[in-house]
Amino acid sequence: MRALTSSVLALPEQQKLRTLLGEAQVETGLLAEAVETLTLAAAHDEQQVRVQQQQQHETGEGNRTRDFHTLDMLGVALYLSGRLTDAEVAFGEARAAAPELATGHAKLGSTLMRQGRQAEAANCYGQAIASAQQAVRANVLSVSGLCAFPAVVYSSYSDQSCLSV
Repeated sequence: MRALTSSVLALPEQQKLRTLLGEAQVETGLLAEAVETLTLAAAHDEQQVRVQQQQQHETGEGNRTRDFHTLDMLGVALYLSGRLTDAEVAFGEARAAAPELATGHAKLGSTLMRQGRQAEAANCYGQAIASAQQAVRANVLSVSGLCAFPAVVYSSYSDQSCLSV
């Protein structure tokens, strides 16, 4: 973790490095440090999104949302620190950044459940299930498309199980 910390200090504008450091801090139980690191990463990410949105407005190009992973890890650090209201905000922002990911809905649901807000949590869990089902459908269609390729394509693979689908 020292090398990662040194990298963050040397390259403070690299939000992804800061996110990785925060994730490592969460995994090693350094929750207060993780919250601080990930809060800075999320703030830098938000600033970058604003700059890019301004550029988009001026040029009509690009469209970037907040970084799901940074916001999600911030939510995890806050949740594990017992800061549930702050975790709720972070998970809500993560969910807004990537509404197609079931994990954002599920983690927000868990945070709401821990606060005793069962009805809101149930709604989030329902959205998580819907997102997961949609992802599974997309994956099945993707695999089905692969199975439509000629058998010769599969000759280089040891597992040709989708040929029997």
